[in-house]
Amino acid sequence: LLKSEESFRNIFENSTVGLYRTTPDGKILLANPTLVKMLGYESLEELAKINLEKDGFEPGYARHEFKKQVENDTFVQGLEIAWKKKDGTKIYVRESSKAIRDARGKVRYYEGTVEDITERKKTEQELAHSAQELLARNADLERFNKAVVGRELRMIELKKQINELSKKCGQPAPYSVSESVEFRSRRSSNKK
Repeated sequence: LLKSEESFRNIFENSTVGLYRTTPDGKILLANPTLVKMLGYESLEELAKINLEKDGFEPGYARHEFKKQVENDTFVQGLEIAWKKKDGTKIYVRESSKAIRDARGKVRYYEGTVEDITERKKTEQELAHSAQELLARNADLERFNKAVVGRELRMIELKKQINELSKKCGQPAPYSVSESVEFRSRRSSNKK
């Protein structure tokens, strides 16, 4: 039993993800050093002063929704949410939790894991922003392309009209028909 307890303690204290145990009324019973550090606190004692029902970690963090889901489904897996650190900065976490019940089925506490996914979220946000910029640039290029192609088509039509008028006046056509055909073939190959 002593060896098993020591093994559990080593896993708890050396885990690379945050581990916790909290009560339904918001008390933090356990938090491993990884979670304490992740949230910017010096010790479990300091972190345990927070009541999750009153303070929570982030204004958008709906603990009642978390509780409803974990109590109805018995667990929550991969919930991605924003939490607030001690210094007020926002971090994104991926949380998985399970409701631990007593013999009568009443929830005694929640046990869970928390992984800091802030860097991944920042990268996703940057990629989404870049994608929006590229879509806007592409739309600009399409408008420019339509304007240029439209102008070129008008020029071809004008050249044809000038050629026809020149023929009617007994003059040689100043523009070759191949220019028009060449432009049209380039245009149709660009559409493919």
